[in-house]
Amino acid sequence: MSFPEVHLLFHQPIADHSFNADRSRLAVARDSRVQLYAHSGKGFKLEDELAGQDKTVTSVDFAPQSGKIVTCSQGA
Repeated sequence: MSFPEVHLLFHQPIADHSFNADRSRLAVARDSRVQLYAHSGKGFKLEDELAGQDKTVTSVDFAPQSGKIVTCSQGA
């Protein structure tokens, strides 16, 4: 029986998160940006940040085949 991995990345609320297909990258929706983390050793390290939304990002996901990141926000 394998135990789940537990990673503490931050102490503020997030709207959503998603792992890519092989779980080597993590996308986190925070406020009006998406932070991208890469698996590094026994944890995750901030790799990049996607900004540009003018409203709160409410969901984030990786496309299963291409690995592209898809987001939704409160903007019209």
